[in-house]
Amino acid sequence: MVPGREVIEAVTCEASELRFDSHPEGNTVEEKRPAISMPLKVGDKITGVLTLSGKPEGAEFGEDEARFLSVLGTSLALALENARLFRGLKENAAMLKKLIEVGQLVSSSLEMDVLMGYALQSMKKVLDTKWCALRLLDEETGELVLKASLGMSKNLQAEFERVRAEGTILGEVLKTAQPLIVEDLVKCDPSLHRPYYSKEMRSVAAVPVRARRKVLGTLTVYSSFHHYYRDSFMRNPPFGAALLCI
Repeated sequence: MVPGREVIEAVTCEASELRFDSHPEGNTVEEKRPAISMPLKVGDKITGVLTLSGKPEGAEFGEDEARFLSVLGTSLALALENARLFRGLKENAAMLKKLIEVGQLVSSSLEMDVLMGYALQSMKKVLDTKWCALRLLDEETGELVLKASLGMSKNLQAEFERVRAEGTILGEVLKTAQPLIVEDLVKCDPSLHRPYYSKEMRSVAAVPVRARRKVLGTLTVYSSFHHYYRDSFMRNPPFGAALLCI
């Protein structure tokens, strides 16, 4: 059975087993179907919930069965965590391979336009994103100038070729010299205005383009799905390596 939200929240909050009737509207014990939910834990971290119900004749789960399920849950949680870590290693290895290929392409040319094109192609390939935009700061005007893009319409490129950075997502990246994720542009912090926006764009990850300690501009990737970019993803070493390709 699939436990309700209240059951999951109770088990994860208390970090202990919970016994309940899976069908409380039933009139008999058999119809109520007693159930038990156990937290899946790896150390102090709860990674899931294991739930069983429907014993013959509506019997309750005994203490021995609860202890067995607790041991089973611990083993299952460890197996799932190991599988997750292994999958992450494989994904990082695949991404690193792509980055090596991209680095070879970038180092094969000294032409600025070619380099910027390679940089965006690499980001689109590595991050599997739909839109990319590379902007460099015009120090005289304080504007960010669009130097290269992928996926953006010509009208959007022309309309927002130059944008003011102050009070925008990109301005925050320039000021802090740190990556910034907006998981849902529709619910974006009103104090951080979008420098431009297409209705198809739902989430954004923006990072500073740096030469040593100087911030030269911003590199922005957009997705049509909200919550596509996560903080853990931005902290991923391969992502940082991808930025060095610029």
